[in-house]
Amino acid sequence: MSVLGQIGQRLLNVNTLICIDVFYEGDLIRFNRLQIRRHKNELFIDHVEEFDTIQLVLEGFKNEQILLNVRGKGIVSKNVSTVTDDFDALLNQLLPNAKSIDFYIDIFQNSVAVVRQSQVLGLIELIRKDNFLVAFRIGDLAHREIEVLTERKIEIQSDFDFEGEKLNATTALAYFAALLFFTQESTGVQVSLTDLSEARFARLFKKLLPIVLGIPLVLLLANYFLLEYLISENSILQNEVAVYHTYHSESVKLKEKYLAKSHFLASSGWTQSSKTSFYADQLGLIVPKDVLLSKFELMPLNQQELRRNKELIFVSDKIILEGTCAKTTSIDPWVSSIKRFGWVESVEIDDFKFDQKNKLGNFSISIALK
Repeated sequence: MSVLGQIGQRLLNVNTLICIDVFYEGDLIRFNRLQIRRHKNELFIDHVEEFDTIQLVLEGFKNEQILLNVRGKGIVSKNVSTVTDDFDALLNQLLPNAKSIDFYIDIFQNSVAVVRQSQVLGLIELIRKDNFLVAFRIGDLAHREIEVLTERKIEIQSDFDFEGEKLNATTALAYFAALLFFTQESTGVQVSLTDLSEARFARLFKKLLPIVLGIPLVLLLANYFLLEYLISENSILQNEVAVYHTYHSESVKLKEKYLAKSHFLASSGWTQSSKTSFYADQLGLIVPKDVLLSKFELMPLNQQELRRNKELIFVSDKIILEGTCAKTTSIDPWVSSIKRFGWVESVEIDDFKFDQKNKLGNFSISIALK
């Protein structure tokens, strides 16, 4: 069973880890980047690449979890007789008179490895600029820790097999450090490492950011299209209101015309039952033989209203008779006969003139109806 399988219950819920192995070789620095993937209880090295600068190593990576392992020139590693929490005393067993504030210290049991902060601080700051430094190992301490964990001696060679994975001198230490990280055995130097919960949150936020930003965008688009729809509907309704307003205005005008005409017809007597033929027939039967009618006007036009209001008003309860007579004595009996009709209210002789030249009398008679 693999090492991961033996302690599988303690595996971190991390699927991918970027390991950067930094080897100080004289005046040169070699950078190797390993992308290690966890699948169930096994680790796989997906990619191994070598670079000349840390900038090239980190190019294209953002919000990734990074493990840093440094080795080579400038690294001091030694077994000490006493392991203490006093880092100055611990460091002085390796480097007399050295101050712990100037060094990064990695400890496993009685093995201690140190490196000056000034040597690696630039690398750490570049890593932490856009990514998360979750583990930092110095020298070969990860190798020693794996030997204790697996209870066997492991010779790092140019090419060798470890737990089914092909390793070499370049990839071994970074792989061992990754193995210890995944099994939560050790993250190495406490150099204000990023808390894993923060890294997980950042990666989760990275995944959820499009959704978080997308929801307001969708709502904004939905509001936009809804607003466009409402504006369109409002424009249609405004047009309909304008049309209905026109219809209403025309309706009001038609109503006014209707009322005016109704008033005209009512005031003129046109809405009442017509007896004009009856009146004309009754009056025509009693016209004396020597009387010649020149005007027989039923419901005459009200001349005063016409002159005052320019309005046509007909007098529905009045009849005007005008004409000539050969005998003046014929008028009075005729008027008396008219008065005897039951539908006659009164009879007035408005005008009577006798023309001596023609020997005719000119008369005008008004009959008021009941």
